[in-house]
Parts: sequence; C-alpha cells; structure tokens
Amino acid sequence: MPFLVILALAIALLAVLFALQNTAPVAISFFTWSAQEPLALVLLITLAAGVIAGLLISVPSLIKRNIKLSHRRRELEEMGWKFQEKDQEIESVQRKHRELLAALAVTEPRTGLLKEEFALNGIRHLLQRTANATTPKPDRLVSVLLIDTHPGDLLNSNAAREEDVLRAIARQLHRTSPSDSWLYHNGYGHFVLTAAGLPSKALSELGEAIRRTLADHPVELDNGATVPIVVNIGGAIAQASTVEGRILLQQAEAALEESKRRGQNRFHLSDMRL
Repeated sequence: MPFLVILALAIALLAVLFALQNTAPVAISFFTWSAQEPLALVLLITLAAGVIAGLLISVPSLIKRNIKLSHRRRELEEMGWKFQEKDQEIESVQRKHRELLAALAVTEPRTGLLKEEFALNGIRHLLQRTANATTPKPDRLVSVLLIDTHPGDLLNSNAAREEDVLRAIARQLHRTSPSDSWLYHNGYGHFVLTAAGLPSKALSELGEAIRRTLADHPVELDNGATVPIVVNIGGAIAQASTVEGRILLQQAEAALEESKRRGQNRFHLSDMRL
C-alpha cells in the first residue's frame, strides 16, 4: 500500500511538470464541436476520462463483492449464534449429567470427578467395548494414566485450601485430556485417566502434556492465588482383547512407582504389547 501511494504521487508530479512544459494550444474537434486548448490540458482531460471509465467499470464488481461480503458476514454471525446455542445446550446436558452422577453418589465431592473406586469397573467396560468394536484390531487399544499430585509448597490456609487446589488440578486435567476420556479421583490428589484408541505415541504425548501443564506452571485457584504442583505419572497401554482390567491397572501402578523412583515430575509409560 505505501508503494502504491508513492507511485500515485510520482505520477501526479510528472503530470504537473508535463502541464507546465506544454502550454501550446492545439485544435481539438468532437463531431461538430471544436476548440483551441493547451496540449497538456487535453491530455490530462483524456487521462481523467480514462480513469473515470475504469472506475465505472469496476463499480459493479465492487458492489457485488461487498454484497457477498455482507452476506457472508451475516452467515457467520448466524453461525456464531447457533454455536452459542449449541454450547449452552451442551453445558445444560453436562450439568444434568453431573447432577445425576452426584445423585447416584458416584462422584467425589471435592472435584466432581468419578470416585476412584469405580475406575476398575470403568476400565473393564472400556476393554469390553473396545474389544467388540468394528475398528481394525491394531487400533483396539485401551490406556490408563495414573496421576499423583501434591502441592509443591506448604499451603497457606488463608490463600488456599486443599479442596481448592484439587479443583484447580481437576480443571487443568479436563482441559488437557481428550474429550472422550474418563477421569477418576480418590479425593486426595490421585487421579486416574482412561482412554481408548490412543496409540503409544499419542499416549506418551498426552502424558507429557499433562506433566508439563501441572509441573511447569502453578495452577490458578478460584481466588486468583497460584500454587506450584509436583506430579508423577505412570501409564499403561494394551490391546483390549489381550488383557484384563485389573492387570492393566496394576501395570499402570507399577509405571507410576517407576516414575517416582526416578524423581519428581516424571512420566513413565509401560507398553504391554511389547
């Protein structure tokens, strides 16, 4: 854009210089009309007529493009409203779902996640469902991540309570975890994540993403305070048709112990297919 402005100014300057240097009159005729006018004026009028003609030719296309843009803008606004309505519907369904789970006493009150005692049944159901799926056999994978967390510093009771920290960790896990995964909690900082269909590389990336999210950045509480978190993660992955739920969970527990043996803020994955 600045280049075009400079070019236009240069052309205007050259036109002025041309007009100053060519003041001799010339005879012009147009049908029955004739006149004596300076050469420069005639050329400038001709140039202006050409510019006006070009603008008139481009006006319909500009109007058409503006109409299309206006139509697209209205469509985008309507889609935005529809997305907001869908988000509200999804939020309403999720709220009713949480209320139903709470009424059935299967959720842990501090975080609202499923109680850890139901994790084994959830893993068994996931194994059975995945084993009977129509997906190719190599993709029938079930994985478990055990996430052990605790505050990196002693909590100041005036700034943070344990339940506030646990809720903040649960929010972070929700943001990082796949939408079709399940989260469980024992009420004291030990979380279980189960998922199906994740290959070993994707599960490793998920485990590392959770580790970085919790270990590298303090979690933010509802009151704006921040608390550093120490996290260790152990994971296990297996073919759905070749393992029992308790064995898969025990393998994830062994991987968690191995990550703790290596130090704080570590992640270790056990691939039971190897």
